[in-house]
Amino acid sequence: MCDAYLSDSDDVDDRILGDVEWKRMVRSRTKDGYRDGLAKGEEETLQEGFDDAYCQNITRFRQISYLKGILSALRSYHQLQDMKGFTAEIGRASCRERV
Repeated sequence: MCDAYLSDSDDVDDRILGDVEWKRMVRSRTKDGYRDGLAKGEEETLQEGFDDAYCQNITRFRQISYLKGILSALRSYHQLQDMKGFTAEIGRASCRERV
């Protein structure tokens, strides 16, 4: 009879221990799931925000780059014209010196 009592007690202890371990595992998986969901949500939100801002600003940046290209070309043209004038003046000055 004592053996039966111990056996029932062991079964109860095993069930209690199993319940405790089950609850611990459920809590752990719930935390892991929450963390994974939070990270996934942050990633998707961040990507959506980047995509939206990129689409909104790419047109502006293209226009600005186009204008910068035009200004750079004009500056180069004027520098070239100045160099031609400078070279012509040097040529005239050297001719005067020979005479």
